Amino acid sequence: MFDKTVNSAFKDSGLLEYLISKDENKLIIAGLQTEYCIDTMVKCGFEHGFEMIVPEHGNTTIDNNFMTAENSYKYYNVFVWPYRYAKCISLKETRNFMGNKKYHKKRNQSIRLISFLLLLNKNQIHFSS
Repeated sequence: MFDKTVNSAFKDSGLLEYLISKDENKLIIAGLQTEYCIDTMVKCGFEHGFEMIVPEHGNTTIDNNFMTAENSYKYYNVFVWPYRYAKCISLKETRNFMGNKKYHKKRNQSIRLISFLLLLNKNQIHFSS
């Protein structure tokens, strides 16, 4: 488990070093909150050279003063991330990719799912890989 206190889980958490030591190059991102932690992780992961994968309906948010939750979700998952920072794919494609042992064995790779859990009592976000 890695602790983070800012939007990017790569900043001062040890996650980047861990993933590099494991020779990982693809990350599947899921969790809360689309326009904060998820957007930051997608863009920072991309900048660190990871292939970022976002499963359909794998992130969520709430309404804000500018957009409904549905419009925020569409804005990032349909407009901002695809063809720029991440592959936004269906759950079926994600499951197929994760279950393709031949693909991962051939490349001596595994795939990590980074999931975010907000622990409100500590005002921190914890994640595990």
